[in-house]
Amino acid sequence: MTPLLRTGRGSAVLSGQVAAALADTLKGDDESAAELTAISHPEAPVGVERSRAARLLYRAALAAKPYLRPVLYRVEARISTAVNRAGSVVSLQSEIAALRATVEQSDSVARLQSEIAALRATVEQSDSIARLQSEIAALRATVEQSDSIARLQSEIAALRATVEQSDSIARLQSEIAALRAHVDLLLQRSIFPIREGMLASRNCYGFLVLPTADLANVGYLSNGTLPEQGSRAVLDKLLAPGDVFIDLGANVGLFTLAGARRVGPAGRVHAVEPAPDLVTALRLMTALNQIANCVTIHPFAAGAMESETELFLAHTSGHNSLFAEEEGLAAIKVRLAPLDALIAPGATVSVVKIDVEGAELQALAGMARIISDNPQIVILSEFSPSIIRRVGGTLESWIASVHNMGLDILEIDEAAGTLAPLRAEGLEELVWINLVLHRPEGRARLAPLLPGAA
Repeated sequence: MTPLLRTGRGSAVLSGQVAAALADTLKGDDESAAELTAISHPEAPVGVERSRAARLLYRAALAAKPYLRPVLYRVEARISTAVNRAGSVVSLQSEIAALRATVEQSDSVARLQSEIAALRATVEQSDSIARLQSEIAALRATVEQSDSIARLQSEIAALRATVEQSDSIARLQSEIAALRAHVDLLLQRSIFPIREGMLASRNCYGFLVLPTADLANVGYLSNGTLPEQGSRAVLDKLLAPGDVFIDLGANVGLFTLAGARRVGPAGRVHAVEPAPDLVTALRLMTALNQIANCVTIHPFAAGAMESETELFLAHTSGHNSLFAEEEGLAAIKVRLAPLDALIAPGATVSVVKIDVEGAELQALAGMARIISDNPQIVILSEFSPSIIRRVGGTLESWIASVHNMGLDILEIDEAAGTLAPLRAEGLEELVWINLVLHRPEGRARLAPLLPGAA
């Protein structure tokens, strides 16, 4: 293809053949043709201005347009194809760029997803580690707790062993003390006559005087172990120096002697006993133990009113009663008097012991004023179901009568020397027990003897 322009250094000239063709086309414009021929000649001056050449070329192009149109169409078609192709290329490039961006974005997404997955795995691993750490901590705590429990169990076992050993030692010491007291009593025991028909028997309180005719009582009170130890322990805890104690049914005076040792010279003991031989024994006992200054002996039976009655003499003096134990017993006339006649109104009475073989309710009826005058009074009373039935009463009526007097009832544990509520069942099977009767106001006084007391 012949070029339309030839490039020179700093100027442009037309090819001669093209210029001739254009000059032939511009026949009607002699001036333009001459100018075009002049600038297209090889020897044309280099100084010809470019603007002039450009104008000529423009005019030549306009003149040649009709002749060049077919060629231009073909060129245009080619150019259009090229342009379209170029456009497709551009579009393709654009799509490629977009695709590349998408791919890159996809790669970024993939990387991001990969990173997220890795992060999730890390987080999950971290959660697993945290859970594992938590489980380990819980396990460690369980193990430590188990160790603590094991140590605690070990300490408890050791403490239990110590306590059991201590209890064993305490029981052993108690048994040794009891045995020592018994041995001492046996070693020191002395029974000797003090007058015709009377023997003196030594015990932990001093001496009791016993009628020799009552061999059962001599054996009962001289064998080295005194009876009713729980009741005597309760009496010992309730009495204090200077108190007033009344012993109804004193017999030979075991409780009289024990009470006198507690109240001392500043106190007072009233021993009430109707049997003449026992009254004599009581007088001798107070003299022998040098307690006559604080013991007053009253030779009558306690009852609800003043009268004369019969006292039935049993085979042993401890069973003498206003109610015959059996047929054929000897009886003597004795004075019957209420305890209210013995004690002046307003006098303070701390403790009363009643052992009158079935006449307990009559004795209580005869001391209604004393009970009323002394809110803190405590009464130790024998309770024998067989005797209550023998005198025509019932256990229910006996208990109801005591409650009607405004008194509450506790029972004495003879083995422990403590108090407990009166049992609801099993009373019918009892031979006897000693009870504590008290007004509600005096409950606090008994608190140290009740269950759970230190």
